[in-house]
Amino acid sequence: MRGISPLNNFRAKPQLHVLGPAAYARATNKTTPQWTINNPNGNFYAVAPEDFATQYDLSPLYQTGINGNGQTIGIIHESNIDISLVNAYQQLFGLSSNPTQVVIDGDDPGTLNGVDTEAYLDVEVSGAVAPKATVNLYISNGSDFEDPLADRSASVIIHSLSPASVW
Repeated sequence: MRGISPLNNFRAKPQLHVLGPAAYARATNKTTPQWTINNPNGNFYAVAPEDFATQYDLSPLYQTGINGNGQTIGIIHESNIDISLVNAYQQLFGLSSNPTQVVIDGDDPGTLNGVDTEAYLDVEVSGAVAPKATVNLYISNGSDFEDPLADRSASVIIHSLSPASVW
């Protein structure tokens, strides 16, 4: 692939802003402050998968059998994740075990503290909303001359156009 390297080092930043933990009560349709899970990686706020399905009224889709079966969700990110945390999320909420595949193109950037939270959120919610879909997290390490998100976007498009290609 050929192209022009960026002439700056401005990178995309996660749009996730944690405002605090809350619980949603179906009976009252209200949220109230709840609790925080503390672990060595920082604070994570548990939100039930049903919250997304309720907010976007996905019940009619689920009732007709649409659950992501045969589909692939590709998430492009700049941070790697710990798959065992995704598995723990699935177990916590009783979701079917459908392991996320991490596809590394080039060097592994590792888990980037502060940036990884959005990657976890994207992977976990995607797998919860479409429990039968394949979820792929595409990552790579960037440099001053390569924006990892732009590079992965181009690679994913090329990869999806040629299904026989191997990473």
